[in-house]
Amino acid sequence: MAMTNDPSPLKYDETSLAKNLHDLPWSRRVIFASSCAERLMPTYHWLCLNSHSNDYEIVREALDAIWNIDSEVKRPTSLKITTLRVKLETLVALESDEGDAIGSAVAENAIAAVAYALRTWETDEPQESIWAARQIYEAADTIVQQSAPNQTYLNDIQSEAPVQLALQGIETALRDAQRASVEDSIVRAKEDGKEFLTAVRDLI
Repeated sequence: MAMTNDPSPLKYDETSLAKNLHDLPWSRRVIFASSCAERLMPTYHWLCLNSHSNDYEIVREALDAIWNIDSEVKRPTSLKITTLRVKLETLVALESDEGDAIGSAVAENAIAAVAYALRTWETDEPQESIWAARQIYEAADTIVQQSAPNQTYLNDIQSEAPVQLALQGIETALRDAQRASVEDSIVRAKEDGKEFLTAVRDLI
């Protein structure tokens, strides 16, 4: 996800993303959605540690379960996926009740990204994987907007570093979903997630 010297910033384009994901088989959409969710996990883990929350483990368990999509031994049952998804949707609702704190909003995005990855597994609907990707973009948008000077709204956030990192992460996740192994996808997603945390930690 390292920043490039390209003078043209990436743009968030759900129409193009939807077209690309529609052409992928179910298993590759799951990999894409999981890759998107993984990129928010370091930030979510850091938020949980700072808030003394115990929720990280269940979210981590859910994401690990769907990463086993290609495993004949560890591949989860549909019942387990549904059970985990219901638990995560409850956590999303609880985060929403916490108010407008920036940390709570980003935590909500992280949990929701995993929940949408689970829904991608359950439904094979391209839209679920798109919503997983949207969580990275919305998390970056929230961080940039809420760290701006008081009473300031940034109309053009596309060029902001956290947003560019998020968009580069989505782009890489899509490339990996098209051709990379699960193992390589996990490695890149975790590396990108650490880079995103480094970029945003002082802004949250």
